[in-house]
Amino acid sequence: AGCHASIDGIGFAFSRFDAVGAFRTHEGGVPVDASGTFVGTRDLDGTFVGVPEMAHKLAGSAQVRACVARHLL
Repeated sequence: AGCHASIDGIGFAFSRFDAVGAFRTHEGGVPVDASGTFVGTRDLDGTFVGVPEMAHKLAGSAQVRACVARHLL
């Protein structure tokens, strides 16, 4: 459960996609909740809804930019 505290909030953003990647707004007649949360970061903590908003937050993070640059080089 400890490791899921840091990854579940990110995974929830993908809830609008089913097991084969098809977009959905409802599952079993219930609206899909695609809200998620970043935790334990330097400049990114907070909530978002869906993949586009999550991607926007990631793109605006200095911590993410530094990580990508470090791992690419």
